[in-house]
Amino acid sequence: MPIVALLGVALTGLIAMSWLLNRDTLRQAVEAQIRAVTGLDLVVHGNIDISVFPAATSPFMTSG
Repeated sequence: MPIVALLGVALTGLIAMSWLLNRDTLRQAVEAQIRAVTGLDLVVHGNIDISVFPAATSPFMTSG
């Protein structure tokens, strides 16, 4: 039972972490890393989405 409670707390913490991250700071950090590696400026139009958990994707999946 204590292990289940610990896993529940850890899962809740991961979910809360994605809500508490500052998206502007994260965007700036990613832009700086891309600029440092490629020498190019990243241009992002629209909102960004942050996910703590990886998503299954396929090149054949489309949205909209």
